Amino acid sequence: MRLHLLLVCLLATSCFAQSPRVPFQFDAGLGAQPARTQQKLGTLEGKLPSTYAQPSNFQELASAPDGVTTPTTRLWLSPELAAAYARAADAGVTPMVWPGAVHCAAHEAFVVPATTLLASGAGSNCTTFETSVRTQLSTTTLATCLDVDLPERFVGSGLVPSGLSQGQLNSLVDMRTQTLEGQLALAGAALQLAPVPEGLLPGDWVPTMRSVLWKLRATTHATAISQARLAYANALSTMSTNAACFDAAKKTALEGQLAQLDAELVSLSSFLSDVIVAGTQRAAQQSMCLATRSRVRPSLPVPALTDEEREFVAFWLGGTFWRMRGGGLLQLGSTQNARTFFARRPLREIARLANGTTTGDRAADSLYCAVFDGWGEWMDMGTSAGGQDMYEDLVQMTDRGRQQVADWTISSVGAALGNGLSNSKSAEAYLRDANFNTTELMASGLSMGPCYLYALNPMKNFAYPSTTLPAPYSGFLDSFTAQGEFCFGASLGLGLTKSFLAGTPNNLPPANFCGARQCGVDACGVSCGACGGGASCNASGLCVGAMVDAGVSVDAGTEPVDAGIVMTDAGMAAVDAGAPDAGSAAVDAGGEPMLVADAGAMTSQPPTGCGCGQSSGGLVLAALVFARRRRRG
Repeated sequence: MRLHLLLVCLLATSCFAQSPRVPFQFDAGLGAQPARTQQKLGTLEGKLPSTYAQPSNFQELASAPDGVTTPTTRLWLSPELAAAYARAADAGVTPMVWPGAVHCAAHEAFVVPATTLLASGAGSNCTTFETSVRTQLSTTTLATCLDVDLPERFVGSGLVPSGLSQGQLNSLVDMRTQTLEGQLALAGAALQLAPVPEGLLPGDWVPTMRSVLWKLRATTHATAISQARLAYANALSTMSTNAACFDAAKKTALEGQLAQLDAELVSLSSFLSDVIVAGTQRAAQQSMCLATRSRVRPSLPVPALTDEEREFVAFWLGGTFWRMRGGGLLQLGSTQNARTFFARRPLREIARLANGTTTGDRAADSLYCAVFDGWGEWMDMGTSAGGQDMYEDLVQMTDRGRQQVADWTISSVGAALGNGLSNSKSAEAYLRDANFNTTELMASGLSMGPCYLYALNPMKNFAYPSTTLPAPYSGFLDSFTAQGEFCFGASLGLGLTKSFLAGTPNNLPPANFCGARQCGVDACGVSCGACGGGASCNASGLCVGAMVDAGVSVDAGTEPVDAGIVMTDAGMAAVDAGAPDAGSAAVDAGGEPMLVADAGAMTSQPPTGCGCGQSSGGLVLAALVFARRRRRG
């Protein structure tokens, strides 16, 4: 039976039970020290805020002590983590087929002519012109299309050479973790050396990763394309100005090829522009839609990144670097440097993308300071001889994760003072005091115990990569504790990001963007009402096909019209013939609703709907007239 079957509920009926405040359930009587375990569990629950409730979308998994096949314990993890474990359980050994380029067919086929381009008998001065053409067609220039179309290629710049001393390695890593791009390149270069098994990554991972890189590196890509196009133009100009020097047939052929290369860059540039525009619109809509929940957030760095993409970065960057902090991929030989380079810096970048203010910086630094309290005593999940059993370790690891986000301990104080930080409270406190809802952050901390236990059973035998990486690289997910580290780091980054992206109260009533829509949903997914009396909702958000008098009705799906006039229960609304009204929502190319209402469409009143209410005598008369009109052609 596949390992992922343990994702199901322990009992069919338990699927409908309300999950506990802590992300696990078990019979304490199963443990070696039931009274002590129960006491620690009570202590943990007592430390949680009275208002805390586990996110409703967390998914239930099942586990047991090492070597026990019958589940004894219910666990809850975020849907992202549950899905990641399920994919790992099902991943095969065949490497995934990495998607290739889309816009660069001519570049992939092009080869600079090996033989001379000059005409027979060309003068000695012509050599300079041929050299100029070949210089313009350098390897770097010709690689531009693929470097942009496959933006992940940039991580090659982060490859760490072999033969470095420990000091040299630390210095290099210090330099390469100063920015988000540097962090992505450093980790990406290592992981690029290991073939990814089919099914390990979600199906949308590569397109999402590329979209993120196109947006993060938009200026770099635009500059590279501009420089490459200029090089092609210079090569063409050199051949045109000095036509007598070049073989006519070779010149004509090369000119045609360069025209194709330039056209590809133009097409790629247009594509990137569309990606940026669509992302910016989507991100702006997501920020605006917070008003439907009476919330607001500041403008965020990299405006083209959507909420989903910010969460993507938080999950994968957080998981990868938290594992690197624990010794994965690159072993620095310095615990303090690992904490700084692989915990503090990535967490600050995650917070910057999700918040972009000093609150984000402070929260990230507090998470870093909390690392200084260890958890090695419990991370073995009961597998060390003479230690606590799984149940007791699960409770204490879960509490240690809560501490990571919500406590400010003596060790945290010392870490802050030792690093010149002015932090004085936990990450959760910084967010809570700034009026953020900290449920997601708290839940991410509490995931520490379930992360490690599920990694032990049923995932103990999973390992990635399956081959040894070349020096100076080391194992990545090469043990169950390594999986636990990745799981918790991903959870931490994701929880921090979700708490920030949800914004803070704006002290206004909930907004809606229905405008003149009577039914369906607005651009933010908020209901605009429902049709009554047998009417149906059309694409414009108008109720059509309703009964209009005691003996006359309109065919279902037929919109009664007269010069663009339709009837609603609230009165008569004039709209353009069949077109969406000013408050309607258009749909962008990606299928997402795009708000097209003007500022006047936003209100703080709930939608009225379009049930069959009472009408004035004039409205009934109008209905009788319109019901007999001919159907619009």
